[in-house]
Amino acid sequence: MLSEIMGVDVEKTRLFSWFLSGALASIAGVLLPFKQEIVPATAELIIVSIFASSIVGGLNSIVGAIFGGYIVGMSESLVTYTLSVLTNNAGLLVYGKVVSLTIIVITLLVAPNGLAGINWRKVIRWRSGR
Repeated sequence: MLSEIMGVDVEKTRLFSWFLSGALASIAGVLLPFKQEIVPATAELIIVSIFASSIVGGLNSIVGAIFGGYIVGMSESLVTYTLSVLTNNAGLLVYGKVVSLTIIVITLLVAPNGLAGINWRKVIRWRSGR
């Protein structure tokens, strides 16, 4: 309502955001076959990672979602690789989604609103002892 009072055309803004999200989703769909093989079950393979990235980053921040994506992606790769090297068992590499599910549980217990929902100034003050 405030945007309308300030002169912003809310319907055009909403329409633009829908077209932008559709364009970004279609670009992601076009580029995905270059990274992995596309089969009918592709969505089932990546949905856990996508959901974990959204939860970790926070559902109300684009920047948080980007950081959440990096955190989940790097964690899946590094944790499974490290465990496979330490145990000398390459079969552990397929358990990346378990890492994502663990990250979801930890995030919901520690920071239910994700990284974007944390008051970082308060955390920094608490760590410095002020």
